[in-house]
Amino acid sequence: YVLSASAAFDRIFQLENLEDLDLSGVASSDRRGSLAVSLAKDSLRVFKQTLRKLNLEGNFMGARGIMHITEEMDRECVLEEINLGRNCLCHVGCSPLSDAIKNQLFLKSIIIPSNNIGDK
Repeated sequence: YVLSASAAFDRIFQLENLEDLDLSGVASSDRRGSLAVSLAKDSLRVFKQTLRKLNLEGNFMGARGIMHITEEMDRECVLEEINLGRNCLCHVGCSPLSDAIKNQLFLKSIIIPSNNIGDK
């Protein structure tokens, strides 16, 4: 029995809490990472007080996607680790990420390899 992506995530959002969510490589069928961005943003909103680990590696969501995700990272968010590796973050995406980090009380680890951030 195989669930479609939307059916699987409908079931996830019926959970009372979620601590660890791996959305790595979701963009393999969605070149801009919009599905990963939407699922991550909804997960951070719904599970704001339980989600501790979020893996978004390899979704190529770019600075705009990172900006949308960080909108949900407020003081109530208990996220401890986020993996943003291989997401085309570049220097533009660092600003919203930096702003979001300032509000985080629990965040211990940000993984951002292979993003071509540069020196700007």
